[in-house]
This record gives sequence, structure tokens and C-alpha cells, in this order.
Amino acid sequence: MRFGLLALAVVALLAAGCGEADDDAGVITTSAVSAALADTVEVPVYQATTSATTLLTMPAMGADADPQPTGVSPTVVATVAHDRQHFFISIALPPGAQIAGGDAIEFEMWSDSERLVMDTRDYQRLLDAAPGTELGPLEPGLFSVDLAAIGSSHPGLLGALVGVSLPSLRDLADNLPAALDTIEQISEDPPIFVGSTTAASLIRARGADLEVAMRSTVAGMALTSPADVDELTELFTEVFSTAAAEVVIELDDQGLVSVLSTREDMSGLFTAVLEAESLAAGATDQEMREAQQALEGAELILETRSVYETDVELEVPLLPAATEDRTDEWREFLIDAGFDS
Repeated sequence: MRFGLLALAVVALLAAGCGEADDDAGVITTSAVSAALADTVEVPVYQATTSATTLLTMPAMGADADPQPTGVSPTVVATVAHDRQHFFISIALPPGAQIAGGDAIEFEMWSDSERLVMDTRDYQRLLDAAPGTELGPLEPGLFSVDLAAIGSSHPGLLGALVGVSLPSLRDLADNLPAALDTIEQISEDPPIFVGSTTAASLIRARGADLEVAMRSTVAGMALTSPADVDELTELFTEVFSTAAAEVVIELDDQGLVSVLSTREDMSGLFTAVLEAESLAAGATDQEMREAQQALEGAELILETRSVYETDVELEVPLLPAATEDRTDEWREFLIDAGFDS
């Protein structure tokens, strides 16, 4: 483990008023998490199943006091090797939404260092249920994207598509321990560690650029509303920089990471939306007051859970052949959403 990481852990514990014994315990705890992440990275192939849930409470609207799931709930199953990756994505439909063929839309992604292949043929069910729906670069098909030409990595594309991307274990191993403001072990069998940080620090620990991540977050709003991407990116960055985030890491009997969960309190986003001048353009004072009343006391919690499996028999499928190239379509989509090409 890097000396700087040890120094940060010691300084944090001293600032909290801990004694010498607690300093040693804190360093050992940080070291255990660092070692577990680093050892998991070194396995030839691992599989991670990541789910994301958005919990919403709106007391002013008569919603329950306890946060309730809302919106789509994507699940990503990723099989990762050192030279290529495969993603299977299932997006649960919002409550009450129904289309023929099931209650989830599914698609697949394959990637290596040069290109990405996507199979969005299941999206035909959306078009059958709602003819005329514009899906842009996600029109049903089997197509490829030149990653080098588009200037964006596949995790970023995945995040823009479904709102959740698989964090790189290598990035987490390098960055997460130092990003945690506090960390403690709450169980020995199995070993479970709980840490605290901010949502922004968590994004950086995952290896992502904060501004790019914020632009990805607001991209959908910008495409469907008069929102100014730069303004929203700045407001969201401020919220994420102070939003509390909890990280829970569970190890298996080999000392490898088996579960990594996060819980982020993003309630400050409601204030950011109300402060966005581009979103409020044309709204009357009465409409703004009604919006403020509707969001009074509202809470927004984002939860993710990644379950990791290491198995010597795991294999990453080879990229399939795709005759259609949608690199230009994806470049245009990202530019329209406020990203640089």
C-alpha cells in the first residue's frame, strides 16, 4: 500500500481524537480493504452483478414516509477479463408500465480496447408498443462503435444509457481507500467494512472524471427539456461534492471482495433543479412556489449493489460480428447531450 494512503489514514484518525491503539487499528482496517481490492483485481476473470435503485420520498405529495422505489431499475451483469468485457443489461420498466414480452428491456454489450458492439434488438418491443418512438442510436439492431474514434469509454456509454456503470475494480483498488473519510470493520465473519465519503469522491474513486459524470447525469434532462447543460453540470457538481455517501465492502472466505454496496443521499438535487434558471425559464412565480412546496422535505436516495464472483471457469464471450457501424450516430448523440467529441 502506498505511504500516502497510510499517512492519510493516520491523519484522519488523529483529527478524530483517537489514541495510539486506534491509529493502528485504523491503518490495519484500511490496509485490509486495500489488499482485498488489489487481490480481486488480479484474478484472470471475474463476474459482477450490479443493480441500482432510486428511492424517493415526497411528503408534500402524500408519498409514504419511507423511501419508495421509483423509475427504472437497471441490472448489469458484467464478465470482465484483462483484454475484453461483456455486459448483459436488464432495465425493469417503471411501475405500471406494460409492454408485450415481459416487464424488462434487455440488451448486451461487448467491448475490447478498440471497439464496442451492442445488441439492442429487444428494443423493438418498445417500438411495437409505442410506434414512432425515437430511440436515436439505440434503434433495434446489432451494431459496433469505434471507441477510439468516438472519444468515450464503454463505462461512460453504459452510464449514459442506463444510469449505472460497472466501476473498475482496478480503479477502486487504487483510489477507494484514500477516498474514504472514515472506515471501520463491523463484522469479522464475514469481514464487513463500512466507510463514509462524498458522492463526488466516490465517482472519482471509480475512475471517472467528475465533470464528465455530471454531464452524463444531466444529458437526458438536456435532451428533453430547455435545460442548459453547463448550468446543470455546475449545479449537480456542487450537490455531489457535499452529498453523503456510504460504502459497504464484504469479503469472501478467500479475502476477496464479494459485495460492494453504496448509498448516496442526493436530496440536494431538488434544490439544484429549482435553482436552475434554464429550467425555470417561462415559469410564473406561482408555478415556482408550487414546485417548491411539492419538493419540500423530499428525499432522494441512490443505492447500488455489486456482487462479485471469481471462478476459474468463467469466460468472456468474444465480440460478435456487426455489419452496422454507428460510431457517427453515437458521436452526434454525445455532442447533442453536451459532451465533447
